[in-house]
This record gives sequence, C-alpha cells and structure tokens, in this order.
Amino acid sequence: MISIVTSTRNSFVQKKGSLELMLSGLRKQMNIEDYELIVVENSSEDESLGFLERFKRDAPLRNMKIIKNDIDVSNRSRSRNIACQEASGDFFLFIDDDIVLPDKYMLRKIGEFAKEGSFATGAARYWTYIHWKKEVLIQKIEREDWPKESQYYFLPRGIKRETGYRDLFEYSFIANFGLVDRSSFFNVGGFDERTFDGWGREDVDLMLRLYLNKTKFQLLFDDIWIIHLNHPLSESDAKQRSKSFQKYKKRESDLGIVFKVNHLYGVFENDGTAILEPLNEGIL
Repeated sequence: MISIVTSTRNSFVQKKGSLELMLSGLRKQMNIEDYELIVVENSSEDESLGFLERFKRDAPLRNMKIIKNDIDVSNRSRSRNIACQEASGDFFLFIDDDIVLPDKYMLRKIGEFAKEGSFATGAARYWTYIHWKKEVLIQKIEREDWPKESQYYFLPRGIKRETGYRDLFEYSFIANFGLVDRSSFFNVGGFDERTFDGWGREDVDLMLRLYLNKTKFQLLFDDIWIIHLNHPLSESDAKQRSKSFQKYKKRESDLGIVFKVNHLYGVFENDGTAILEPLNEGIL
C-alpha cells in the first residue's frame, strides 16, 4: 500500500483554500480507495481542520488519518516525519497542500513507480497564474477538464539571472510531489527536522541523502504531470527559505560535494555530466 502524506497550515488564509482543491483532485482518482491518506494539521487558525473533518466524513476513502499537531507547527520536515511514523504503507507519496492531480489515473500511474529501494520525483510541474480563482478550478476538477495547453496554468522554464542556469521549477521535488519506499526513507533518517526546521531545501537535502545511500532514482517527468497552485510568498517564508538555503550549502560544504539536481533530472547546461562533484570543482 502507498501512504499519501500531506502537511498543511492555514491553507484557506494563505493559499486561497488550496487544500480543498488538492483533496478534491485526490477524490477524483480512479483507485483512491487503495491508498491511505494521512494529513498533518499544524494548528491552523482558519477553517482547515473543520474542512478536513468534513472531508474525512464524506469522502470515499477507506483509510484517512488526521493528525493534529500543535508543536513546532512551522517545521514542515517534522510534520511529514510524524505522518510517516503513523503511516502503514510500504511507500510514501508526498503531496503538498497546493498540488492538484489533474489526471484521474495519476495514482494508478504513480503506483507503477513503487519499487523497493527507489525514490521517484521530477513530475512535470505546471503552475497556475497568481490570480487563480478557487471556484473556477473546482469546476475544472469536477469536469476533469485539464488540457495541457491552458490559459490557467503553464509549464515554466525560468532562468536564474545570477547564474544563467535553469531554476528547475518545471519539475517537482520530493516534498511537493514525490514517492519513496518506506525502508529507504527511514534508512536515511527521513527529513532532517533539526537542521531544516522551517521551509526550503529540506526536499533537496532528502534527495541528496537518498542518492548518497545508493537509492535508485526514477524520473516522473514524461509520465506524470501535476498543477501547482501559485500563491504569494509570505515574508516569514521568504526569510525561512533564505536561512534554509544557507544551511543546505553548509551541508554540501561539510560533505565536500555539490549535488547537481539538474543532472538528476537530465538537464545538462554545459556544466559536466556528474550528479555529484567535489566542492572545489562544482558550480555554486
């Protein structure tokens, strides 16, 4: 069995109710009854908890757990680890509360990537435009109306101006949409909740440790596509992300390597072919 893991906090205040769209998309999946859904609710100050309880009551799910967390509520690594400790599946599928699965066969497809000793991510990540309306997208979910070319969302191919390299926003990372087998996840210690105690880079760090642990990687880009509900970045999240980036660079420095996620995804930009490079030879 695959356990779907989601962490949420104040979705209705900060993300226009993305949690409702995420779960509505899950409910449309053809084989959702074969999955376990675990949602960690991190003491939201909006209607998130009430919505989750209604969804659990009304949705056609055999297995759904709501874990109420009121400790260290901004630590997303910790809340995901809590969910995995409570999960009974052989595989964990991480889905952020602002991700929609547009294809009703998506869970069936992701099940084909569930292999022992492996992790899979890098789904094609389409982004909505910033001024999306929940009512419009709810209707699209109900009608199963998700063409690849749309006025509502796009597949970005942004460039980092400071380096000239792709920002890779067209790919998912393991925390917002990714699959890993249970034993591999716990063998590397799960998400590093002590170092990455806020938001940002906790997913790249987990992918780095899985790769160093010889866990086989599978790219989802050609088979799986998702929709990311775009939303403004809060000032606190922006500060957390900046701090997390510095912590992650220290992690690479301590290991003496550069982890080139772009090479893991098959994106080569005249920067060699190695996924891991000695730090003094890598591009920072």
